[in-house]
Amino acid sequence: LEGTNDITTTVTVPLGGSAKIEGIPVGTEYTITEAVPEGTELLTIDEADVTAAAAPAASGSIAENQTATHTFVNAKKPTVEASVNKVWLKADGTAGQAPVETISLRLEKSLNGTDWSAVTGYETVSLGTNGWAARFEKLDKYEDYKAAPLKPYRYRVVELGTENNYIFFADERYEVSYSQSDTETSFATTITNKHAPILYDLTISKTVTGNLGSRFKSFSFRYFSRFSMLTLITLMP
Repeated sequence: LEGTNDITTTVTVPLGGSAKIEGIPVGTEYTITEAVPEGTELLTIDEADVTAAAAPAASGSIAENQTATHTFVNAKKPTVEASVNKVWLKADGTAGQAPVETISLRLEKSLNGTDWSAVTGYETVSLGTNGWAARFEKLDKYEDYKAAPLKPYRYRVVELGTENNYIFFADERYEVSYSQSDTETSFATTITNKHAPILYDLTISKTVTGNLGSRFKSFSFRYFSRFSMLTLITLMP
């Protein structure tokens, strides 16, 4: 530890415990930083609030016949998880096939259940490549878990590209509906897309001209579309 070169030492401190670094020469200047464990937050160093600090650390100089002691306090952030499941239905309500390979979703959060905003990092999520279900873990449970009263978040998943509860895939219309199942630690969204063909009115008229045509006989027409079987239509006089 002699000389002017910087020396870095890594020490593992057990939860609720302490660690000691020995053999440091008198006069050595030091800086201690923490690799904050995932899912926790460094709150204080030596009772000083460091939550807003860009690079929180403890520092000092080794004095003769003295032991430098520093205390780091962490808190585990309460988290929840959210999930989404996609269901495809035919127009008759039976299980259907997805008309596309992927869809786009957005994970949203709200404090009051009315005003929703996108969760950072999940503004656009692709679903379908690895199945029609997904899970989002380690989401903040509260707006600020250190402030009273606690304000919990709610989470939901919405499908992007919908308008008035409908969405189009390859010119085919699907009705979009949602169901939500929530607990204190999980939020589950089911998105159902039901095929909703656009229906049109079809008007057929028959005009008989000339002296040889009969205005008293019936005429038959055959109608076929992508959404129905062959239909025989008879016009009566």
